[in-house]
Amino acid sequence: RFKNSQTKPIRSVTQARPEVTTFVGPKSTRPNSRDRAERIILGILLNEPKFWQRVQQTLDWQAFTDDARRQLAERYWDYQRHEGGLVLSEFLGTLDDHGLVELAAELSTEASAVPDAETMLFHWVEELDRELNRMSGKKDINALKGAGEEAVDEIELLRRIQTQASRSDLK
Repeated sequence: RFKNSQTKPIRSVTQARPEVTTFVGPKSTRPNSRDRAERIILGILLNEPKFWQRVQQTLDWQAFTDDARRQLAERYWDYQRHEGGLVLSEFLGTLDDHGLVELAAELSTEASAVPDAETMLFHWVEELDRELNRMSGKKDINALKGAGEEAVDEIELLRRIQTQASRSDLK
């Protein structure tokens, strides 16, 4: 039964193998909660500038960690301070960097799909503020630990740490 069947020749090791290319792209670009918060905050502010007064009482443009979003936030904050009454198309016209224009348009589009924008905006503002406070507390503790011979106002650092610890953070 096996003698009559024709067997296919086995490919020899010396035969050329198809070339396999592997894509080496950027590292994981999955956004974390901080990225998501920054994107939603900026996007909603671009679409609904009426919330800027309340947001800027809690956050400053320097709270944004991504360089492009920080630049966009800085331009947005400046525009609101000096011009006020932001109209998205006019604001986009003031941006001289095409990358920032694209980012603003992308964030605006993403935010337009967010249900109940006001609730989402202030949820993420609160989350980002909470994270900034935690980071500030860690910096204060590290400064106190590493103070050594540096002229650091240890009493002021201790007060800030105590204030930070007294705030209830349920998360």
